[in-house]
Amino acid sequence: MTLNPPKPSFAAPSPAAKPANTPPPTVLDHCSIAAPCDGACGQADGNARVGLCQRCGMFLYDIAGLSANAAQALTANTEGPSNGRLFKRRDGKVMTRNCPVGLEALRARLRKSAG
Repeated sequence: MTLNPPKPSFAAPSPAAKPANTPPPTVLDHCSIAAPCDGACGQADGNARVGLCQRCGMFLYDIAGLSANAAQALTANTEGPSNGRLFKRRDGKVMTRNCPVGLEALRARLRKSAG
């Protein structure tokens, strides 16, 4: 008589419990960090959520408190369809592309440090 060994059970790991006071994720949690740009933001077309960087001329968005769909609609209504990627500035505003002025300054610093 042969005994069949018990089959191993493969249970899916239980998801880690989140603390009760953890706020739900927002659109800002999924942004890349933009190259540093210190350009001031002026209002565009009277919309407090949309501005223009006075240094690089790119649209800046204040999407704090907006749902992902509302943030996407805001950027699409201003600039047209985008790839959905957002870049967050130090001041909390976001843009749909990385800042060309800040990116060039970052590249120049890297070239200088590389010698």
